[in-house]
Amino acid sequence: MSLKKIFSGILDNDIGKGGGSRIMLLLVLSPPALILVLRVGFHPLAEMIGTLTGKDLSGYYSLAALISISVISVIPGIFFAFDALRRGYIAQTGRAFLSRLSGSLLYSFLSSIISVVIAGLLADPVPSEGIIRLLLAAFLFALQSVVICLFMLSFSRTYLKALVSAKAYSVFILAAPLGLVLNSPWNLLSFFSPFYWICWSWLTEIPAQALIYGMIASGISAAILLITGIRFKKMLP
Repeated sequence: MSLKKIFSGILDNDIGKGGGSRIMLLLVLSPPALILVLRVGFHPLAEMIGTLTGKDLSGYYSLAALISISVISVIPGIFFAFDALRRGYIAQTGRAFLSRLSGSLLYSFLSSIISVVIAGLLADPVPSEGIIRLLLAAFLFALQSVVICLFMLSFSRTYLKALVSAKAYSVFILAAPLGLVLNSPWNLLSFFSPFYWICWSWLTEIPAQALIYGMIASGISAAILLITGIRFKKMLP
């Protein structure tokens, strides 16, 4: 079965039915909406807190933007994992199952990369870097959407377990800001998180370092995919 048939089949049979088009529209519109709230609200809020506490928080905008984009990047993967459970894809076998799973992962990646590019252009968390660095970060972030989708499906057969799996995966996201603000050696605690390395690949001014950090993030993501893939294979009927 060709990728084109898989893609068109999912589009016609799944996304086009049951209000899926409205959900897809929400997936497209929510990232710029969230980022616009951040752009408009962060600095006034930082000034208000600074007035009350005497601390200047304006320098934390890039961190807030990167974490917001990290969260935005996994939203499509979470949606498609829940959608796969709702439609009973896990109970299918053979080509039907592989078609549905491939479609879900493909949509997760494409939706995520579009969302991250939009969010990155609007938020501009690292003004000193250009569009090439943004596209690199978007690819790495979008990969996490695929990772969380498969992660949730490999540990879940019900909505409740999927929700628990999503919360467990959030540890990877939460580790990123901790590693970025903590000094050495405490930042070592965040080295397991691909989001930590993705953020650094965007922040660093040295292109070679950006590639190295991106490779580390990809390696960690591949390891998670391998583990979840083995687990997922054992769950199949």
